Amino acid sequence: MDELNLADCVDEVYLDNYPVGGVFGFFMTVVIVLLFQAYGFLVSFILSQSHATRYGSFAGLGILLGVTSFSMEAELEDSVPLYWKPWVPIGCVILGIFGYIMFVYSMTSYQRIRKLAESVTIAPRQQARFSTPTSTV
Repeated sequence: MDELNLADCVDEVYLDNYPVGGVFGFFMTVVIVLLFQAYGFLVSFILSQSHATRYGSFAGLGILLGVTSFSMEAELEDSVPLYWKPWVPIGCVILGIFGYIMFVYSMTSYQRIRKLAESVTIAPRQQARFSTPTSTV
């Protein structure tokens, strides 16, 4: 007979009044943010119902900022005044680095939440048991 492994039910664990959510929800939210850009981030963040979708929207925004910042440099150099031109590449690099840091932070935060939920849902017989030694005197 199959035993119920509580670690398989991590998606239904509530932490901070939100369910943890699945990996599929995380990556689908990232895809939605990348497809619909700023509107996708706003809608996915406002409608997020789990930790996975919330961190997924932040991860998607981080990727979006990172990718957009490097393509934005060519567009900005034509439209900014002459005294701002030296600062455009520096600003784009800073925005790109910030975006990738946001992506890494949201990925690690979601992994931390998943591991916390897995540690909460370990069945009691799977945990290490310590027995007190009995002496025979």
